[in-house]
Amino acid sequence: MHAADIHDRSGAPLLLAGLNAEFPLIALISADSAYQGLKAWLQEASGWRLTISKHWWTGLRGIWGSPDQPPPVRELCSLTPHGFHVLKRRWVVERTFDWFGRNRRMSRDFGHLVQTSEMLLYAAMARITLRRLAT
Repeated sequence: MHAADIHDRSGAPLLLAGLNAEFPLIALISADSAYQGLKAWLQEASGWRLTISKHWWTGLRGIWGSPDQPPPVRELCSLTPHGFHVLKRRWVVERTFDWFGRNRRMSRDFGHLVQTSEMLLYAAMARITLRRLAT
């Protein structure tokens, strides 16, 4: 954990530094586009690969005419989906946070110590794992 005034992209190296020794089997980490600049650092520091979940419009640029022309109309086709769409592999993280939130003690952060919050995460994940093994 780090201070709240540190942006996630700046805090990620503080959090991830040295974890490869503790978790040697990790090979791939998924993240959103805010962590794009960490690919090279993560590969160099720990040997882990970083995949970035991107929206379908990432990298597209609009074509505009002169200021007196209206903007072009986007045609409906299979290449440009409209409305809500699921980002690749992002649901894994959202689902895990939802599982944690279903535990009464994890729905709010009442812990004053980081160790308490960490213990509650382990307890919640153990409960989820045991429930799956029992079925």
